[in-house]
Formats: sequence, structure tokens, C-alpha cells
Amino acid sequence: MVSQELIRFDPNNIVVFNEFEGKLAELEKDAARTKHDFDDPQGLKDAKSDVKKATTSITAIEKIRKSEKKESLDYGRALDKKAKDITGRLEVVREINAGPIRDIKEAEEARLRCHNDNLNAFFAFRDFTESKSQDYEAELELIEKIALDDSWEEFRAKAAIAKDQSITQLKTKIASCKQLEADQAELIQRREEAVTREKADHEAKIAAEAETKAKVEAELVAERVKQDNIRKEREAKEAQEQREKSLQEARERQESENRLALETAKREKAEAEERAANAEKEAREKVLQEQKEMAREQSEREAREKFEAEAKASNKAHMAKINNDTKAHFMEFGLTEDQATKIIIALALSEFRHVAMIY
Repeated sequence: MVSQELIRFDPNNIVVFNEFEGKLAELEKDAARTKHDFDDPQGLKDAKSDVKKATTSITAIEKIRKSEKKESLDYGRALDKKAKDITGRLEVVREINAGPIRDIKEAEEARLRCHNDNLNAFFAFRDFTESKSQDYEAELELIEKIALDDSWEEFRAKAAIAKDQSITQLKTKIASCKQLEADQAELIQRREEAVTREKADHEAKIAAEAETKAKVEAELVAERVKQDNIRKEREAKEAQEQREKSLQEARERQESENRLALETAKREKAEAEERAANAEKEAREKVLQEQKEMAREQSEREAREKFEAEAKASNKAHMAKINNDTKAHFMEFGLTEDQATKIIIALALSEFRHVAMIY
């Protein structure tokens, strides 16, 4: 059984050490008073005796300390165990009423938290990156469907204010988005119209150039034909004049010459006629050759125009294929077809700084 001294004690008056404190006082007086001569055998012996006395006391004190401390430790362990048992029983008694009180408190906190979360939900609508008005209209429809009934309890007035504020903010966003969408649609329409006008102007320019070129070539051909006809008429006229002159000379010689001269004249006439026929034949062959050359040039021109038209169509198909491939590649990165199409149009119009489409 643990004594009361171990339960209540004066830390400056430990009873079991009182005897040693008395001896300690004497030893301290002797040590202060005595100066041993360590060079003298008797002095050294007396010094060793004093050391032994102090050592003996220290050993005795340590033995008592361990004994007394063991008893105190046993008491401390028993004290802790008893306190733990009593505390556990008291906690059971406390929990009989504390549990329901805690449940009520937690239920009230959950109720308040639920109402606050519902109030915050009025302003939890997303800020859409694309800023589409129909997205905000869907959010507005959900907010307007929230009923302000008795389930809101004392938060009903706050809920009404929050709902009105949320509806006002959403309507403002819807109006802003619709204005932005209208501006964007107008911009896209203007760009498409600009592309259409540019394309029409380009095609009209090409058609006008082709028409002008064809007209010039036709005029050149007509001029060559005209000059050829004039030359042919001149040559025919000169040939005819030459023939008439030859005939006239022949008639004059026939009149002045004898029969031999007449025969010679006939022979010369025949030769002249043959030369004229040959000349006429050569002229006809030359005309035919020139007509063939004109037909060949016309055929080459038509073939060249056909090749240019086919090349233009092929280039248009090539550009369309690149645009479609690029749009599909953009869609693989998560863009919608409409978004990808807008980017392709912007690239084709060179609206991006430092970025261009290479066909």
C-alpha cells in the first residue's frame, strides 16, 4: 500500500534522505575545514577515508532512490489505469446526451450548408468560352424553373433575391452574346461576299482577257487572209495583164511576120498559157497551204485553251482537296466542323498574321 507521503509530499523535504542530508552537512564542513597533505602517507590515507565515506553515502542514496521510485512508479501506473477506467465510464454517460446534441448540431450545419449551396447555385452558371447565347438561355431556363417554396425555410427571401440577380445577369450575358453573334455573322457574311466578289472579278478578268486575245487573234487571221487575197488578186491581175500583153504582141507579130512567125507566135502563146496555168496552180496550192496552216494554228489554239481550262479545273480541285484534308485534321484535334471551316476560310483570306495556306 502506497503511503500518504508519496501522494502528498514536500519536494524540499524528502524524509528518506533526511539522514543523508545531516551527514552531508558534516562532510561538507569537514571538507571545507580539512586540507589534506597528499604527499604525506597519513594525509593521503585520511583523504581516501573521506572519499570512501562520500562514496558509501552515494551508493546508499542510489539504492534507496531506486526502491522508493519503484513504489512511486507502481502507484503512477495504478493511478493512470483507474483514471482511464473512470474516464471511459464517464464518457459513456456523457455520450448519452452529447450524441443526440451533436447529431442535432451536425444536422443543423448540414441544413444551413445545403441552403447556402443552393443559394450559390444561382450564380454557378458556366462562363462559356464560345459565348453562345443558347448556352446561357439553357442556364436561364434551369434557374427560372427553381421553385421558391417552403423547402427554402428561412432562406426563402434570400433565394428570391439571388434568383432575381442570377436571372438579370444571365439576361445581360444573353444580350451581349446575341450582339456578338450578330456582329460575327455580319463579319462572316462580309468576308464571304468579298471572296465571292474577288472570285467573280477574277473570273471576269480571265474571260475578258481570253475574249480580247481571241479577238486579236481573229483579227490577225482575218488580216492575213485579207492580205493574201489582195496579193492573189494582184498576182492574178498581173498575170492576166501579162497574158493580154503577150496576146497583143503575138497578134502584132502575126500581122507583120510570115507564116513562120505565126507558128512561132502560136508556140509562144502555148508556152505562155502553160506558164500561166502553172502559176495559177502554184497560187492555188499556196492558198491551200496557207489555209492548212491557219487551220493548224486554230487547232493548236483550241488545244491550248482546252489545256488551260483543264489546268484551272485541276488546280481548283487540288485546292479543295487540301482545304478538306486540313479541315479534317483540325477536327481530329477536337474542333467542330463549323470551327474548322471558319479557320480554313480565314487562312485562305490570309487573315492570320505569320500563317498562310500553301497549295
